[in-house]
Amino acid sequence: MRKDLFSDIDDVIKSEEHLKVAYHRTYQGQDAEYVSPARVGLHPLLVSYVNLRYPSGLFTHQADAIKAILSGKNTVVATKTSSGKSLLFTLPIFNAHLNDPNSTALFIYPQNALANDQLSKLTQTDRILGRQEFFQAADNSFFMAIVDHILNLLTPDDLVHPGFELTH
Repeated sequence: MRKDLFSDIDDVIKSEEHLKVAYHRTYQGQDAEYVSPARVGLHPLLVSYVNLRYPSGLFTHQADAIKAILSGKNTVVATKTSSGKSLLFTLPIFNAHLNDPNSTALFIYPQNALANDQLSKLTQTDRILGRQEFFQAADNSFFMAIVDHILNLLTPDDLVHPGFELTH
């Protein structure tokens, strides 16, 4: 990304009193480093799944973010494409489901195409773990029918507000 873009963002943050950066760290390019999923605090079934699916382990940025999420910290991660960002939020969600079968999750995606891609991956993981089904919304109609017993929901962002208006 262009350095001047980062300077512009930094200037905006500095010019607005209500905007604050809680933590900022810049990493220099380096070879990938891995962490065993057993060291992150995941459910043993997820540790086995990650070991099977990703034999080298989790990238260090994934492990750090997952630890933070599991400890209840709000977490933002910005990394390049195909760096494993989806695992940052899906593993903690599966972890919650394995520890509490009544837990729920709401996945919000900016486009149906991305939601469809993620649904395929989530459903595959779900089957491996023997867990519940995922629901996907293409319009508002699903809210009235399943809002009381939904487990997981994938939806494009433009449907969230209208859908919740229908149920409240």
